[in-house]
Amino acid sequence: MRKRQAFTLVELLVVIGIIAVLISLLLPALAGVRRAANSTKCQSNLRQIGTAALMYAHDWRGVLPRADTDYVSGSVNIPDWIKAVLPYLRRTVDPMTAWTNEPMYRCPALAPLSFNTVHYGMNNKFDLGASTPTNVRITMVNRSSEIFFFGDRISLQGYNSPVISRPWTDNPLAANAYLYPPELRHGTGKRDKPSSTKAGLANVVYVDGHVGQVDDKTRSVTRNYDYAAQ
Repeated sequence: MRKRQAFTLVELLVVIGIIAVLISLLLPALAGVRRAANSTKCQSNLRQIGTAALMYAHDWRGVLPRADTDYVSGSVNIPDWIKAVLPYLRRTVDPMTAWTNEPMYRCPALAPLSFNTVHYGMNNKFDLGASTPTNVRITMVNRSSEIFFFGDRISLQGYNSPVISRPWTDNPLAANAYLYPPELRHGTGKRDKPSSTKAGLANVVYVDGHVGQVDDKTRSVTRNYDYAAQ
């Protein structure tokens, strides 16, 4: 009976090399699948938030929730979107703690402990200011299929408002309330930082309810935010 020979060192090294090559080929593909899954989940969150905001408007004579500032005076109470849409999402989180405790407000593409745990923002144009006892009505919105409703908001330190708006400068950390462009955190892009490239895509939901992705050029177009423009 012939004795079986053990693998030689060279043969073992060849096998290990082949395995290493296969792993190097598979890892980018797996990373791409993970990014795509995160983006799909993020779009689902945005679609549900947008639908909930429309349901809120339906119940309140067409008045949309505010993007950032509550208005409370006597019997008039127009909350910001974070508190307004919770009941329509059938969530049981306390509205006063939703900023930190609501999972649907978090994008799966970001770490759970990102600086701001609300990873989405409402179009800042849908906020008439803290001193105005009303807000934008859904009937005032033109081109609903083109107007950003909600989107991936910048979640870096220094960004404390749950809004998105057209960027006015290339410095995303500048101290200006209107520097909250949708964050390019999907696709092959990197998080927005002063020195980063502007590759990647941001998820947004439009007022008519459909969800899409925008690049740096599209997120910078004023017309995509201005609901009153024809």
